[in-house]
Amino acid sequence: MLDGTGRASFGHDPSSVAERVGDIVRLTFDADEPDAGPAVELPADQVRGLVAGAQQELQDFPAGTRVRRHGRPGTGTGPGARTVTSFLTQRAHVHDARLPLRRRHSALRTCVTLFAPYGFRATYHHLTLSAAIPRRLEADPEALVRAVEELHEARVLWLARAEEYAAQRRAQKRAGRRAVPNPRPWWLRSSWDGLDRAWYEDPFRHPSLRLPEYVRRQNAIMDGADLPGCPACGDERPRVSSSTGHAWVERCRGCACVLAPCPCGQRHRFVPEPPFNWEGMWRRAHMGDDGMPNPHWP
Repeated sequence: MLDGTGRASFGHDPSSVAERVGDIVRLTFDADEPDAGPAVELPADQVRGLVAGAQQELQDFPAGTRVRRHGRPGTGTGPGARTVTSFLTQRAHVHDARLPLRRRHSALRTCVTLFAPYGFRATYHHLTLSAAIPRRLEADPEALVRAVEELHEARVLWLARAEEYAAQRRAQKRAGRRAVPNPRPWWLRSSWDGLDRAWYEDPFRHPSLRLPEYVRRQNAIMDGADLPGCPACGDERPRVSSSTGHAWVERCRGCACVLAPCPCGQRHRFVPEPPFNWEGMWRRAHMGDDGMPNPHWP
């Protein structure tokens, strides 16, 4: 972008964007929030120098320091691990009534990037429903606090189990068993490991469980418990058959998780109905000003 034209996003919260306009680079603090403030325009040469300085600082970053990646809970945990953004700091920002609501909402989003049991988009959608976050934040500012506290409660449960697992792995390594046991812990699995979870493609189809209940359920299954119903959400209703074009899969009636895979052995894309729209979800178009689901959506 600096050597040509176009725009680039920074890939983190807030949704900052840099756009080349002639010899000027326009920097927008948060493209998702129109009231985030005016854009900053700087000469391209000056921005190039700032980028070069940041690159040098990264090269000087202490070798061997681990940084938690966003998106999956449990990445980069344990003694010696650092986080670029602290969950507890952002949680405090959500609670801080002195901050603008836009800033508190942005802090909630950062918390979700650091811990998202259902994945980022589905976890955010779940919190809008469970905490009754209205379309207009001014209608109920405390909804943000309810949301971050549910997330925090689930995170505390996960951290305790993750520390137990880390201690177990250290003991196994000392005993010479260095291979990672299979299956891996639920928080270390990618979207292609374990259950075929539809909510990665359709964030509206996540389990209806509160996040602490979901974490407790996954911890129990990890410890060998034989729980009834869908492993993800516990729904015990009859399964739903879904065509893959050449065969059938059986899905959970509640969260659409695949319980009986396609005979071909391949995973097939789950097509959202209605089509997924992130901008509408982020602005809570599915919610009313009273914190209840919008009956006219979509």
